[in-house]
Amino acid sequence: MKLRVVLVVAVIAGMVLEVLAPSTTSSLQPPLGWRDLLFVFFGSAIGISLVLGFQAVLRNGKSLRWGWYFFAISTAFLLGAGLSGIAIALASKTLQPASFLCLALACGMSGTLAALKAVFPGRFQDAA
Repeated sequence: MKLRVVLVVAVIAGMVLEVLAPSTTSSLQPPLGWRDLLFVFFGSAIGISLVLGFQAVLRNGKSLRWGWYFFAISTAFLLGAGLSGIAIALASKTLQPASFLCLALACGMSGTLAALKAVFPGRFQDAA
């Protein structure tokens, strides 16, 4: 239950901070392209798989759980920032690939976290 509250707070914090300090991703040089979002999506998925997968293979349960919690909270924050960034871009009519950067990260991370929870179910009994 506590983790769910923390995840909700992280989503709200991501939304608020994205509004207060608009993302600098729109001013990237060279600009971010649509194909770059695929790299970000799969890169985040592979990165988390490696980091947490090694912990699972080594049977380091404490590090696996703490890593999973850290990435779950980070994913919630990025989800809030991504949704807020897209809303800001739609409102200002400046929708670009950079508007989807945080959302691509969050989607890649959340898919990997869900897959790890499904592959190693006994290690995440108290996870949200």
